[in-house]
Amino acid sequence: MCASAVLADGDAMVIPQIDMTPQDGIIAVEARALGMGAGRVTATLTIEKSDGGGTISTSQSRDITLTQGSDDLVASTSFSVQPDLALTATLTMVSDGVVVASSTVSIADN
Repeated sequence: MCASAVLADGDAMVIPQIDMTPQDGIIAVEARALGMGAGRVTATLTIEKSDGGGTISTSQSRDITLTQGSDDLVASTSFSVQPDLALTATLTMVSDGVVVASSTVSIADN
């Protein structure tokens, strides 16, 4: 599993968090916005998955009002797992039309 997070310059108001959990032939994906200060963001989780069963792309988003210490669920979903899995999830936080933070997690069955 590979994870990376990028925060924009200046004071961070949010940390994007993506968790992937394997469970009996599926992978559960959960995305959260962790508030580091006050503000409002549009959080979007985009997932691309391909494996022996085919290819899918999906995205979910919501507006979130952040406060210091807040922990908001952006989206959660799960996928069946087949051989030759490649899955990438990206969580992007946008405030006033500017990307203020993003995180990407990728896994591959090599």
